[in-house]
Amino acid sequence: MMNKKLAAICFGVLLLTACGAEKAAPEVTEAQETTVSETVTTSDTQPESVSETTAETYGETETETTTESVNETPDISADYKTLYKEKLSEIQEYEEYEPSISTFDLCDIDNDGTPELFVAFGNYHVAMVTIYSVRDGEVIKLCDPSSGDEYSGFGSWGMAQTAEGGYIASRYSGMGSGYADYYRLENGELTHLVSSEHHMYFPDESEEEGDTYVIDGNEVSEEEYNEAVGKYEAMNWTDVGQGYRFFDIDEAEKVIDDYGK
Repeated sequence: MMNKKLAAICFGVLLLTACGAEKAAPEVTEAQETTVSETVTTSDTQPESVSETTAETYGETETETTTESVNETPDISADYKTLYKEKLSEIQEYEEYEPSISTFDLCDIDNDGTPELFVAFGNYHVAMVTIYSVRDGEVIKLCDPSSGDEYSGFGSWGMAQTAEGGYIASRYSGMGSGYADYYRLENGELTHLVSSEHHMYFPDESEEEGDTYVIDGNEVSEEEYNEAVGKYEAMNWTDVGQGYRFFDIDEAEKVIDDYGK
């Protein structure tokens, strides 16, 4: 009888041990294995995906910004150079153009970064200079604001004079008389400053010896004359207009391209 009880107790202990072992190592189902595998895969690939997206986005933004920055920077110098080349080619078709004596020059009168173009059709006494500038992408002709386009010439002998500060002098002399008009180019506007005349008389039987002075059409004393024009006559003037001939348009274009270099 005792042997049967002992056997029963041992059998029960074995059952409890087996149950504990089963609970300590639970069986993993097929569905659970799939879920774990997907989780690991997603975690492994996520950083690479974010890195690639960030790199692509940054690259596109950087490229677009750089392109816009370049496009927004205008080449002002190229604009006037192209326009002046076209103007010289056009002038070659003018009736008064003479290849052997027609000349041009470049001078930035008002120091705005764009030179003015001076064109003369000769180097004789009454040959004046036409002055061109660039405004709003177009070549314009500078004209005496009191006379308009009908009188757009400056100087004589194919030259006008310029001085620091945007000043232009238009001078002519002959038969004992001297004439001068002074202008200033500022902010794209040409202003007439003063007109002067100095007539030197050589006496004969009907005339008295002496000079006559005129300012803006009115006869004045020598003192008044000097007061009106003295500061302009004392400026350091440079002759402009006879720098280059342009019968060879290729050479003329090279002069324009090299200006300011």
